[in-house]
Amino acid sequence: SFGFPFGFSVIFPPNVPLPAKIVTEVLEPIDVTARFGDNPDIEEVDAHVRSVMQTALDRLARQRRFPVLG
Repeated sequence: SFGFPFGFSVIFPPNVPLPAKIVTEVLEPIDVTARFGDNPDIEEVDAHVRSVMQTALDRLARQRRFPVLG
């Protein structure tokens, strides 16, 4: 089998993942009823949740020194 970054391999396991730094962040809960009312527009709620998550991801990405290595 062929596996990056070690090339061809006949032994098990053929692919060994490279080490990765994983950073997680728990965001504040979003009270959908308080923010959007009793009958919220699903697309509006979806856009808001995605916006909050993307802002947090962008902030975490700016804190990294190197794009791949962390």
